[in-house]
Amino acid sequence: MRDDASRKCGNPFCVVQFPPSGPAVRPKRFCSAECTRTGWALRRVAELIEEQPDAEVLKILRVVR
Repeated sequence: MRDDASRKCGNPFCVVQFPPSGPAVRPKRFCSAECTRTGWALRRVAELIEEQPDAEVLKILRVVR
């Protein structure tokens, strides 16, 4: 990534672009604390349902609504 480039928020539901910041070894990935929490929740849910069949995943997601 170039130094003058914008970075897209790591939350797949967010469209915010922000200037790169943070140390080069661990750059900022999310535009806000809320997007950071959403990103964490999405990764955790993905880990939990990874081995489940599609029908079971849909059933779980429908109950959560």
